[in-house]
Order: sequence, then structure tokens, then C-alpha cells
Amino acid sequence: MKHLPEFETRHSLAYYMEHAQRGTTASVDLIMRNLNRNMTLAESKFIDFALGQVESEEGLAAMKRYFFHGTQLQRNYCALFFSRRGDHKLVKEVYDLGLIDDKLEGKLLKARALLEDMPVAAFKLGLLGSVEAISAVAEVLGEE
Repeated sequence: MKHLPEFETRHSLAYYMEHAQRGTTASVDLIMRNLNRNMTLAESKFIDFALGQVESEEGLAAMKRYFFHGTQLQRNYCALFFSRRGDHKLVKEVYDLGLIDDKLEGKLLKARALLEDMPVAAFKLGLLGSVEAISAVAEVLGEE
């Protein structure tokens, strides 16, 4: 597969938005198939934004299926999706099953090593899917 430069895309934002707004299982499947390690930064942003437009019951059911049975990358996007919708009970359920944040300890070790090696002015954090994750990040950032 040809690897695209960071800001080129295979599909436009309008393409992803159209499918997300349809809200069918097939349209969610199409979007989720485009979540992969070969996508560009721009595509990842388009997909993240477009998924927020899924509102139909059928589309929500498809998103929930990916949350429990998708790839790690798909589950991460679903975690963002359901967190933004305020469905923290579902996010906690998936977290408790070990389907998200499964690499938290490794990330914390990397963060500690980075802080020891160089001055850091800011951190970009993704989804912190549990109180434990938030506490762990606060602990690392509070260390000197």
C-alpha cells in the first residue's frame, strides 16, 4: 500500500461526514475500516470529527459493537466517541474489561523517563478512561 504524506488523504472530510450522518451499520463499518496504521494525520482527524456525527440507533449500536470487538485503534476511537457523548458508564465497563488503557503502565514509564531526560513544557493527553488513569497521570506530573 502506498504510504501518503502526513496531510494527504484518500477521502475528504465530506466523504466521512456523509457516511457518519447516514448512521447505518454499513456506513460505520466503512469509516472504521479506514482506521488503520497507514492513515494520515489528516485522515485521523477527519474520521474522529465525522464519527461524532453518528446519532442513529443503528449507528450507535455499530459503534458499541466496535467498542467491545474492534481493533485496539477502533476501540480507542470509540472510547473518545462515547466519552464525548457522556456515556461514562459504558466507557468504564469497557475499561474494566481491559479493552482500553491496556498500556497505561508502559505509557507512565515512558512519561517518567521523558521527564527525567529533558524539560517538558506541555503534555498532550488522549482519553483518560478511568479515575485510575487520571490519578496516575497526576502522580507522574506531580513528581520532580
